[in-house]
Amino acid sequence: MVLHALSEMGEGTSAQLAKATKLPRPTVHRLLETLRMAGYVTRPGLRDTYRLTLLIRSLADGYKDEDWISEICRPVLAELCDTVVWPTDIATYDNGAMVIRATTHQRSALSITRATAGLRVPMLSTATGKAYLAFCPQAERTAILEMLALGPDPDGEALKLPKEVEAELLLTRRRGYGLRIKGQVEKISTIAVPLMAGEHVLACLNLNWITSAMEAETAVRRYLPPLRDAASRIEAEYSRYSAACRNPSPPKRS
Repeated sequence: MVLHALSEMGEGTSAQLAKATKLPRPTVHRLLETLRMAGYVTRPGLRDTYRLTLLIRSLADGYKDEDWISEICRPVLAELCDTVVWPTDIATYDNGAMVIRATTHQRSALSITRATAGLRVPMLSTATGKAYLAFCPQAERTAILEMLALGPDPDGEALKLPKEVEAELLLTRRRGYGLRIKGQVEKISTIAVPLMAGEHVLACLNLNWITSAMEAETAVRRYLPPLRDAASRIEAEYSRYSAACRNPSPPKRS
């Protein structure tokens, strides 16, 4: 009942959900926290606002975050790597960081690092994190930044300058991609674009190049178009995939 109401609302507080379900608010709050601990709902920051995670779909149709990445993203990444040669990654947001879910570093002849799936990277000091924050809904962005400011975070110094952070994210939205010159690995620079499902960011797709090999303007001119093409393919395939998961075809009669 609570999950159904939250799905209908998109997001809501325990009080709103209690009203919608006609259950006592303490009961709703307890259920929501149990679901949050299990990974089915999330509560960004310290606000009493909950929303469903992608994991919730596994309750109904076997859908998991890894499923669509394996089925949709990895083949596209492989083709993209063959086209651009430079290594690329898919990352999703998870509790204050971006997590690499798929990568072509092992495939690319130009990779000088060996980033692996599962690696967590910061939000504000990476192109991928900036792309996510720039394109996610305002309420989510605010909640994430508030959460990062409350705890020890690699981007702690940047968070002390909120106006500069907002200006950087606004610039990222306007140009349509995240950019990081000399990132966590100083020799590497990165551009990243969001993968969108409506107004929500599913993940981010990035491309890494050796900083000394070319200027950022050259990298953007050469590689942003194929990066965006790959992102559009993934978004379209995700839309079809999620629709098929929600409405599976009936078995064929022999």
